Amino acid sequence: MDLLLLAARNVLRQPRRSVLNGVILVVATAVMVIGLAWVAGYGRYIYGSVRDFETGDAQLLRAGYQAEAARLPVDLLMPRSAELREAALAEPEVGAASERLSVAARVTSGRRGHRVEGIGVRFRDEREVTTIADYIVAGSYPDDGLVNEAPAALLGRPVAEYLGVEPGDTVYVRAADADGVEDLVDFRVGGVFELGYAHIDRNRIFLELDTVRTLVRAGDSASRIVLRAAEGRAPAEARAAAERLAVGENSSGTGDADTAADLELEALGWRELASTVVAAVEADTAMFYLMLAVIFALGLFGMVNSVSVSVRERTREIATLRAVGMRRRTVVRLFAAEAAVLATVSVIVAFILASPLLWYWGTAGIDIAAHVPPELPIPFGERFRTVLRWGHLVGAAAVTIGVSVAAAVWPARGVARRSVAEALRSK
Repeated sequence: MDLLLLAARNVLRQPRRSVLNGVILVVATAVMVIGLAWVAGYGRYIYGSVRDFETGDAQLLRAGYQAEAARLPVDLLMPRSAELREAALAEPEVGAASERLSVAARVTSGRRGHRVEGIGVRFRDEREVTTIADYIVAGSYPDDGLVNEAPAALLGRPVAEYLGVEPGDTVYVRAADADGVEDLVDFRVGGVFELGYAHIDRNRIFLELDTVRTLVRAGDSASRIVLRAAEGRAPAEARAAAERLAVGENSSGTGDADTAADLELEALGWRELASTVVAAVEADTAMFYLMLAVIFALGLFGMVNSVSVSVRERTREIATLRAVGMRRRTVVRLFAAEAAVLATVSVIVAFILASPLLWYWGTAGIDIAAHVPPELPIPFGERFRTVLRWGHLVGAAAVTIGVSVAAAVWPARGVARRSVAEALRSK
């Protein structure tokens, strides 16, 4: 305790240098905390958007379908999808499930046409696994799949504007079956959505499932069944349930393995389904961490240099302490304590100064979608919010204090090793 009090007094005795080093530490620590909260929020935001907009938590598909998904194959569909959906809902880990039938289609208004991925869904079920119903900007979400007794369609705003249609108008969808035979069906626009994710807004439309089945002669088949984990369950648990269904088992350990083998199913988690987005986020995260490390290192380099100069300027003071009986180890501990005191105060100030900004970004959020190119293959929908964890605070404090102490101990040990007479003669 006496050593800490002496260290605190020494910090106050050198106000100019203490303030300079303290400012450097405050800025470096605040940047680290804000950066860590930003990176954590970025990952949660993007991954959450992917699951909410597109993949759900897990999916059940025909084996080999995902590898061919880019061509939207109607020759690799999963039969008896309604039965499989009911089996999935019987699993305790699954809270919701929705059949999807994806087809390569051309949607027209009679005047203009646009190539899209047409996704046949039961709109009431789809509401439970994705959040598209929350992003309707015109018209309404057709839960029953009908608009004025006609099969319903949901269009992205860019598609609706290009075609020149609005809710209530008729659009025509052309698609081919597994034999390449094309057919045309009309749908009534129920609503227009805008997720803020160009990949979906511009390239996908949602259609009433049974009408799409008739269009491509798909019978009772679907491309995939999208699963959402039950409340309190993790996405990995929903994936495990899908894996059981793929091999013909269920939560009770029973099932029809022969039927499952005939269907040739596979289960995929959201990370596998969104591998491109996951790879992009991981690359971005690594770059963010590298940038933080560089910024922090530059700040600490100035602080380390300042501390080193300060210690060497106090060579005669160290010699005097040695002359009155203080041991080398105690001298080093004194300088370590000074650095720890200054760093601790700086960390506290940094946390206080960073808190309002982190609170605002964590509650009000930031509209990233308005400031990034729409071509990026990353879903920017809702406002981005930072995520501050206790680990960020503890980690930033530990690094700042640890580096500060090391920066003081290294030159102090060198000076303390010199003889008292030599140190007293130095200028």
